[in-house]
Amino acid sequence: MRGMAKGTVLVVGAGFLQSFLIRRVRDLGFTVVAVDRDPEAVGFGWAHKSEVVDIKDEQACLAVAIRERIDAILSVSTDFAVRTVAFVAESLGLPGLSTDAARICTNKALMRRVLADQHVGSVAFATATSSAEAIEEASGIGFPCVLKPVDSVGSRGVSKAASTSQVADAFETASKASASGQVIIEEFIEGPEVSVEAITVDGETTIAAVTDKLTSGPPHFVEVGHTQPSVFSNEVIIRETVKRCVTALGIDCSATHTELKLTERGAAVIEVGARLGGDRITSDLVPLSTGIDLMEAVLLLSLGRNPDLIPKWAKGSAIRYAVVPPGKVKAVEGIEAARSVKGVMEVLVGVSVGDIVPSLRSSADRVAHVVTQGSDAAEAATAAEEAISKMKIEVTA
Repeated sequence: MRGMAKGTVLVVGAGFLQSFLIRRVRDLGFTVVAVDRDPEAVGFGWAHKSEVVDIKDEQACLAVAIRERIDAILSVSTDFAVRTVAFVAESLGLPGLSTDAARICTNKALMRRVLADQHVGSVAFATATSSAEAIEEASGIGFPCVLKPVDSVGSRGVSKAASTSQVADAFETASKASASGQVIIEEFIEGPEVSVEAITVDGETTIAAVTDKLTSGPPHFVEVGHTQPSVFSNEVIIRETVKRCVTALGIDCSATHTELKLTERGAAVIEVGARLGGDRITSDLVPLSTGIDLMEAVLLLSLGRNPDLIPKWAKGSAIRYAVVPPGKVKAVEGIEAARSVKGVMEVLVGVSVGDIVPSLRSSADRVAHVVTQGSDAAEAATAAEEAISKMKIEVTA
């Protein structure tokens, strides 16, 4: 960033994952204004200025942007901010994703229709606004199938239905997590799952990293681990599918986080986010495995400059989340033992004795994790598994 005149940047969202962006932008010498509806948002502690504003309120965020005379607006890791960032950028003539692309990328039904029309990674799908409609559509798609809210994030409301009898409960779970009440039903795809971080500038998409994903499995498929680089990183079908998704969805001047499953019939698209990935993929895993600074990259994008996406090294990185049964925490042990494992970069535990651990139904329910670096993916994954095994969070029912 040498030689760049510094200015004011509006970061939309100041939660845990956005706090890493706030710190990075501040470290690069910019004045950071952060907005979030939570007055206790952790990122506020690093922002120069903060305002309690619902990040989905486009007009309220635009008013802050005008008042603060911002030079750029950005966010990471949350779909809730995508439309607002695009709206404010477009309103002020700043670089950013178009509002049309933002609208499509934050509605799973619209996204599916566009990808199906363009024959990109298509899967069978339908939408429903009632349990009866969901049962009818699911029966047409076939079992098993997956039901999701069309407009939520972080695995909230996602569940697998193996038969007609399970659809009603799955619909209720999904509709409760949907602001619109609309649910999307998709065929269940078998195969290894990866996510892909990419940056698109002037119609050219550069893949920064491909990540192997671990989930909790059915019924909710909560992400419990990531490893870079993926064993499938060099698969041409992955890179081609991501680039075709970006083009089909009209994405430009934006980062993307694309989730795919590899099947016998090709790469099936699970979702495309017009933002970078969460779960420390953006803030930690990509820099640890490649040396690419994705936080700086999205800042440069928002300023109308081309980011440096050339890898500086080829190492491995991983994150593993503790899988803890629901209940009241009676003991937390092994934190120092986990930290002592070679390659461990961070150990984070978010609960203490007396806290309640919820059932693992979404990303928000995870309570502890470790981040590691290794000479390659296997070494990083082994270190992460060893470290997480040393942590003991005991609960009582």
